[in-house]
Amino acid sequence: MADDRPGAGPGASPGPAGRWAVPGLLLAMACFGLARFSFGFFVPAVRTSLDLDVSRVGAIGSLSFLGYLAAILASWALTERFGARWVAIGAGGTAATGFALVAALPGLPGLSIGLLIAGMSAALLLPPMVATATRWSHGPRHDALAITVSAATALGVALTGPIALLGASRWRPGFAALAAVTIGVTAWFARRFPGEADRRSRRLPDDVTTFVDKPPRAMRLVIAASALGVASSAVWVFGRDTAERHIGLSPTASGALWVLIGAAGGFVIVTNALTRRCGRPGAWSLLMGVLALSTALLGTASHRGSLAFMAAPAFGASYLILTVLLLHWGASLSPDEPVVGLRFALLILVLAHTAGALLVGEFLEVSEPDTVFMTMAAVAAAGAAIRPDGQPGVEA
Repeated sequence: MADDRPGAGPGASPGPAGRWAVPGLLLAMACFGLARFSFGFFVPAVRTSLDLDVSRVGAIGSLSFLGYLAAILASWALTERFGARWVAIGAGGTAATGFALVAALPGLPGLSIGLLIAGMSAALLLPPMVATATRWSHGPRHDALAITVSAATALGVALTGPIALLGASRWRPGFAALAAVTIGVTAWFARRFPGEADRRSRRLPDDVTTFVDKPPRAMRLVIAASALGVASSAVWVFGRDTAERHIGLSPTASGALWVLIGAAGGFVIVTNALTRRCGRPGAWSLLMGVLALSTALLGTASHRGSLAFMAAPAFGASYLILTVLLLHWGASLSPDEPVVGLRFALLILVLAHTAGALLVGEFLEVSEPDTVFMTMAAVAAAGAAIRPDGQPGVEA
């Protein structure tokens, strides 16, 4: 049967979807990548400037994820009320506002408020992404969403360092540069996003758990997502600071590690091939093992950084492919409405990141980084045993 969506079919022009694909990805980069993970890049400078202990850094690092949790319920109602285009633009504006507040307001309150507000942007952007994928995606919409979330996160992490250079690598000018880039991306998206694509999203239930069947399978996902989120928080919040203070890397070298983590996200393109070869359970266990090993190496001083440059891309690739697998796992729990299951999986992952940042910060107060990162590696290794069902590929 012919595809009657605009822009479909051989020889057709790119159409509206083609016009906003790149600016849409960049907007997702700002909301899912920069807003959620950029703080980890600036932790060494922030600690020095504000004289913060690690437990307080962990609490601050949890705020961007807490912002997601604070906004997720309202975001669906806003999309239903105002449409995908305006809520997506609002998400970009929210991220830019948060970055600007960090850059402009003095001291710890400005940093905390800004990160909390910026973190809301990812929650605000998710419903417009669902609405857009529903209309324009040629494959399963949860597949498009999962890949977009991971790719946008990778791009945001990889570009945090180069963007921060616009602020001379200082954290306040760096966040000002993030704000400027986000404003530019949002403005480009607003110009390119077609008005005719701005349809209202049909209503989804506020309680995502009502759509998740087979409670034992859902509990396995909760445990696995918790292991992924908690274990990876050590690197996402404290990885660069540990590389400088504990391993002894220079700021330039530690910044390069951060870029490598994000750049390795390009390996999400092999997700389908990997799951076809190993199966989803095998791929999950393999990648959680890689995450465990790379986490241990990124926090261990004994090698003085010699292995960190191999561990960084391994961590980035494994985390981002695992995110795709987790989101598809969630989608498989609610076959009648896969996006609701995907939303459930993402919610659990964000909750785990929030708790993980707090736990790792408190743990670092009383233990050496070697011990803390090895413990988080053990958490990831334990998560390798909690596996999804054995569908042959992520599209299943």
